[in-house]
Order: sequence, then C-alpha cells, then structure tokens
Amino acid sequence: MEVRWSGPRLRIRRICVLGTVRMLAVAPRIGETPAVLPEAPAMLGFSWIASAWSMRRFKVQEAAGSRIFEGLAAFFLLILAGPCLSPTVIG
Repeated sequence: MEVRWSGPRLRIRRICVLGTVRMLAVAPRIGETPAVLPEAPAMLGFSWIASAWSMRRFKVQEAAGSRIFEGLAAFFLLILAGPCLSPTVIG
C-alpha cells in the first residue's frame, strides 16, 4: 500500500506562509494579538479541511466517539508539538 500525503501538504505550506507573513510583516506594525485575528479564520478553515481528509484517509468510523477520540488525539499532539518544536525551530 502506497501512502500519499499530497492532500494536506499544500495546505500545510499555505499555513506556513500565513504564519511567516503574520510574524514578519503584520505583527511588528500592529502587534502580535491583533495580527492573529485575520489569520484565525483561514487556519480554522484549513484545519477543518485537513480533518475531513484525515477522517476519510484513515477510515475513522462515523460513530461520534471515534471521531471525538481522533479530534482529542490531534489536539493533544498539537499542544505537545508547540513546546517541543519551538526551541528547536526558534532557538
């Protein structure tokens, strides 16, 4: 079985571009918190699409419990990734 990650790869690139533009161009001018506000809806939309793709790709059962578990697992991985990766990336 071949694993293809082309679906979310493009979305991840878009998210990285949004974050870079926010930090380098927008945040110094208006502050970090106001700079996040325009980016938040786009991030939510990309996350929603990635979640739907993940549910289809990994064939998660349609039962609410299975989907809630996958959502919680993704949330905890995201929360864990921030403190673990930021020292590596930022320095």
